[in-house]
Amino acid sequence: SSGTAHSFVWDSVADAVALASAVATVQFRITPSDGVAGAAESTNAFTVNNNTPPVATVTTPSGTQTGNVTISYALTDPDSHAASVTVEFSTDGSTYATAASAGGDGLTGLTTSPTGTVHTFIWNSAFDGVGTSVAETAVTILITPSDAEPGTAGTSGSFTVNNTGNTPPSVTVTTPSGSQSGAVSITYYLIDAESNACSIAVEFSTDAGGNWSPATAGAGGDGLNGLASSISPGTAHTYVWNSITDNVGVLSVANFVRIRITPSDTATGTPGSTSNFTVNNTGNTAPTAAVATPSSTQSGIVPLSYTLTDVESNQCSITAEFSADGGGTWGGATQGPGGDGTTGLASSPSGTAHVFVWNSFADAVGTVSANASVRFRITPNDGLVGTVGTTSGFTVDNTSSASGASVGSPFPILSNPVTGGSDRLMAMATDGQSLYLGGRQAAGGAYATGLARVEKRRLYDGALEASFGTGGVLSIDPSTSGDDEVCALAVYGQNLYVGIIEFVSSTNRIWRVEKRTLASGALVTGFGTSGAVTNSLPGDTPGFRIAIDGTNMYLPGAAEATAGSFDFEKRIEKRSLGSGNLQNSFGSSGVVTYNHSANADAYFQAFISGSNIYLAGGYDFTGAAGSNAKATIERRNTVSGNLDTSFGTSGYITVDSSAGNDIATGLGQDGTNIYVLILSETALNSAVYGWIPQKRSLSSGSLLSTGTSTAAATASTSAELPVNGAVWIDGAGVYICGPDGTDRRWRAEKRLASDLSLAGGFATAGVFTVNPSVGSGNSFRDDSTSMVLSNGVLFLGGFDCTGSGSDPEWRLEALFK
Repeated sequence: SSGTAHSFVWDSVADAVALASAVATVQFRITPSDGVAGAAESTNAFTVNNNTPPVATVTTPSGTQTGNVTISYALTDPDSHAASVTVEFSTDGSTYATAASAGGDGLTGLTTSPTGTVHTFIWNSAFDGVGTSVAETAVTILITPSDAEPGTAGTSGSFTVNNTGNTPPSVTVTTPSGSQSGAVSITYYLIDAESNACSIAVEFSTDAGGNWSPATAGAGGDGLNGLASSISPGTAHTYVWNSITDNVGVLSVANFVRIRITPSDTATGTPGSTSNFTVNNTGNTAPTAAVATPSSTQSGIVPLSYTLTDVESNQCSITAEFSADGGGTWGGATQGPGGDGTTGLASSPSGTAHVFVWNSFADAVGTVSANASVRFRITPNDGLVGTVGTTSGFTVDNTSSASGASVGSPFPILSNPVTGGSDRLMAMATDGQSLYLGGRQAAGGAYATGLARVEKRRLYDGALEASFGTGGVLSIDPSTSGDDEVCALAVYGQNLYVGIIEFVSSTNRIWRVEKRTLASGALVTGFGTSGAVTNSLPGDTPGFRIAIDGTNMYLPGAAEATAGSFDFEKRIEKRSLGSGNLQNSFGSSGVVTYNHSANADAYFQAFISGSNIYLAGGYDFTGAAGSNAKATIERRNTVSGNLDTSFGTSGYITVDSSAGNDIATGLGQDGTNIYVLILSETALNSAVYGWIPQKRSLSSGSLLSTGTSTAAATASTSAELPVNGAVWIDGAGVYICGPDGTDRRWRAEKRLASDLSLAGGFATAGVFTVNPSVGSGNSFRDDSTSMVLSNGVLFLGGFDCTGSGSDPEWRLEALFK
């Protein structure tokens, strides 16, 4: 018989064939049966492709651009596959070259969606030499996406780039301490007025700088190109020098070694050099790494424990890689928050324990489905490449991870130092490995015998670090008769500066700053009197902040001009970081006071930029119903303390957006722009405060963009001013946190630095909220007070109200950025 023709329609999508990319080795087999199975027949191999490549849509930057240019684009894919992009620029619309990156969302593992997911690429136009001689008016950006297959490229319209006013960068280099060998880690700081991305050239000398030769880079470090910079004191980086390859200290000990680094951002900048140090490579052998395999399913932030073994106990660097296919292919692992880093790592003959923290979500591992074929490897180097340590296979499940979502257990972390007391977390700082949290532990009541409290916690899992204070906690009680509270924290070098409101009486509190070591929390006795400085204020104070320029600290805040008057005046103290002494050239004997109005005035946030200090705050707050305070942004000279009259109007900007109170509570900068959060009372005496995010020129203060927000924080009374808020800049992203809602919940927003529009891919349409203690009005007030961003994770600190609303406790949230 010739047979009867039939057809079978195969739903290859339902069978999940070739969803990610084309498969060219598909065969189909049919087995007939009439009660007895007949002979099966198979097709030849054919190709199935159910993947739809992504499409890029690029937004044209508006106005003349300079330096680091933020490019916003959307990736559309009906399959929502993770995508990669290439970014190119053109000055004539036809010839394209690879664009140098200065940040943004990266080039790989980018999320997509059927409706389009917004991303940013920060282009270092100065590094690429665009507009450095004359302004270029026909610049375009081409972005080409791909998943497993090339997608449809998007091109911006023409825009102008003008880098003719570029200032060359400079560098300061830290001299290594002690004898070095193998891979030598050099810490340096890149300084640039425009915060352009830089490249560096590195040289070494063995005769105290008489002759120089090109240095060979070792494994690890930050590389040579695309390096972030900032205004003084600059952005910290690490260069790893392979002293063995350069034959230094191999035959005999070299005692007069120097390293010189020359930066450039198209213009060659001012080099910096170490002093003399010693290199001894006379008996070096390569190190060995051993990595422990995680014992359970991992997600998000993955700590990898490993040991470094080396006969000479040399400092080592490492490269960290992951494989998502059981070891078939490997890629560089994105470092997460905390851990021991990748350079300057101790080793020993018996093995020294370390932790590398991997941000598996950033590397898009296990985001579609759990991946049970993950492996991790670490390659050590002390100038010689050592023995690689590799895990066995383990599972990573990031199907619940997303931008703006919690990183998961053990976060959020709750700390309730005193049950029934008014415990409040008010400040945070980080050294890149640990979080330092400051606030109050109290027994309750307006002026109870409470303590200032500092906690040190590991970044990657929030665990208290037992070597700091007592079990990870400092309880500080300078005034045993009333509440003391930490209001500010700052990390510089190996020290932690702790700002405290010290209780003297119910009508008199003063400022106190303590200098403590990061390692143990011990007071540094050479600072002030036994590690602390205080002032003599006549009345009360709501507190102050700490801003540091590398030599001095600036303490902006508010204090009563006369005890009991409620005539709070703006106040700034300038003190030496080393001694704590007031710097007499600043203001009057180291202090600037500004009685902006006959009512209450205050500074709430500040940052240093070059020779200026920028201050956010407000004035004319009466502390009674019907107050009409005005928000202010000021710029003052860091040497004299005088207002800089070239900024705003006579040195300051006033924002009076409503008939009620306005106050500037959050402040940040990216080297070119200021980003400020203003809380504005919706109507006179309403006690409801909306958010007004603003972007302003760093040089003139002129308004560039205003964002809209649905936030509406309700104060407990119309006389209260909710002053908590923070701003953090991360390339093209601006993160803002503060109070929201009738019940005062936590709120964080991610906005695009380009125009302050909400970044839709973060949390819910750009907004994260959490209301830990839902209740009636402000008796259950929850406040986010501070924010830190570290290696892809946004940490939010503050307090919430447990139980009946009368037991505030510390709360720490961690979200994927």
